[in-house]
Amino acid sequence: MITRKTIWFLGLSQLICWGVSYYLIAAFGARIGADMGWSGTQVYGGFSVALAVMGLTSPWIGRLIDLYGGRPVMSAGSLLLAIGCFGIALSHSLASYYLSWIVLGLAMRLSLYDAAFASLARIAGAGQNAPFPKSRF
Repeated sequence: MITRKTIWFLGLSQLICWGVSYYLIAAFGARIGADMGWSGTQVYGGFSVALAVMGLTSPWIGRLIDLYGGRPVMSAGSLLLAIGCFGIALSHSLASYYLSWIVLGLAMRLSLYDAAFASLARIAGAGQNAPFPKSRF
């Protein structure tokens, strides 16, 4: 059974993970380009690489969730998000910048809502319609 606590904590983790990963480029892309002297194509190309990594690793991540559950997979994703963000902050070359986006692509697939939904489905089991029992309120 999926508890309300699980839903609340998963929702909070999703807000944080989406903010520091997927929306990072929208908030900082122009600034990165200006600071590093890179074109918009070079800067936003890193995010495109991350999206490609997300797509290519999806089947593998799904199997990991099936085998080990969502908690260890999504926790690893959160750790990789921190490493990827740290890598972008320290990048002074396009190679290290793109490598950091590759790490972020894997991290996003491990931690964003596709992994969260798969984890919830694994917890609930087959045939569950409601995420948690009906409230008294």
